[in-house]
Amino acid sequence: MNFITAVFLGVLSSLIVVMFVEWMRKPRLSLSILPPEDVGLYGGDGTLIERYVALKVCVSNDALPFAFRWMQRQSARDCRATLNFLREDRTPFIARPMAGRWASSVQPVPLQGLIRPSMETIEIHDIARLTADSRIHIPAGETEGLDVAVRFPAATDAFGWTNESYRYGGRHPGFRLPVGRYLVDIIVQSEGVKKHKRFRIENDYTVDEFRLAQV
Repeated sequence: MNFITAVFLGVLSSLIVVMFVEWMRKPRLSLSILPPEDVGLYGGDGTLIERYVALKVCVSNDALPFAFRWMQRQSARDCRATLNFLREDRTPFIARPMAGRWASSVQPVPLQGLIRPSMETIEIHDIARLTADSRIHIPAGETEGLDVAVRFPAATDAFGWTNESYRYGGRHPGFRLPVGRYLVDIIVQSEGVKKHKRFRIENDYTVDEFRLAQV
């Protein structure tokens, strides 16, 4: 009986260690606010069209604690994000969820071409690039910026920022945020991992005071 008990305890302890190691190695996502950033919107020929202020969050795949660095935390693979815009009373302001866009992604600006012999310039939009999910891998201990909303200096309205925004010159009518304050729920998902966090968008003053805040 003692032998059977010892074997059982040995197997159980081994399983616990394996489960703990696998749990520690899973990606650990965290979200934090980045300072507002002055960004340029460029055309298909690389020329600057106009500038805007962008609000972003930093998505981190946290490194393992020092005592566990002998293990290797997994990369957060195929990370994708969804954003929902709410009123301050937590009721939906925009019914449609917005697909998140990673700030390091290539801008899906239209290609430009010439029609001969008139040499007329045309723009060619790649619909697949404009509507495709924005996905990225985040290795352990590294970060990626996630676009949230933008505001152009001469305007009072802000706009949620996604790949589709480039079709509308950065002003997507489906994600317009008039003067005021809003909540934004951000959900980041990877393989087997989901992280949710809520922030406040403050768009009730000048563009210099356009910002994200903790809730």
